[in-house]
Amino acid sequence: MRMRSLISVAALAAAASLGGQVQAAAITCDVTLTIDAVLAINWCDSAGANDSVGAQTWAMGSAVALNSIYHTVAATPATAGTAFRATIPTLRFIENSSNCTVDISVQSAGSTNWSVAAAAAANAFKMEVNYNGTGYATINTPVANFIANLLHHATSSVRSSEIGLQISTPTSITVGGGRVQTIVVTFTAAADA
Repeated sequence: MRMRSLISVAALAAAASLGGQVQAAAITCDVTLTIDAVLAINWCDSAGANDSVGAQTWAMGSAVALNSIYHTVAATPATAGTAFRATIPTLRFIENSSNCTVDISVQSAGSTNWSVAAAAAANAFKMEVNYNGTGYATINTPVANFIANLLHHATSSVRSSEIGLQISTPTSITVGGGRVQTIVVTFTAAADA
């Protein structure tokens, strides 16, 4: 309110100094924009069928042990000390349904009771992701360009290679025992620069 009254007083003073004539001035601002990219990624199976924009679930069940490693893709060759969990997402490939090539980043969040860390520890788990047989990358912090230059489906039928997740469970727990722990792994698309 003070600002409005100051402007009114200034306008009246200007009008008085112009011999009682009030003049008006206007300027315009043109806004132009271009949408460079419409980004969208979907989960799909290896043939590109069963496309889904929804989240996928890796329901590990209740027979999960402390200080153990579990993964969604059977290791070849088998890795000592790891267990393959058969209850894996059926859609494990990312399809780029954007109108441009994208780079995919990935990060894991902690659960209600446990944190995500670079290594499993007390009340902390380690989450890793594998793409294209390149080995597992720890995703306790964002991994930019995890999948670089994923072509869009209008120009190619290219889909990502199989996405594999691996979790190292906490070495011990003081909280969250007997409770379901939901861990969210987020894949984010950004237009390729």
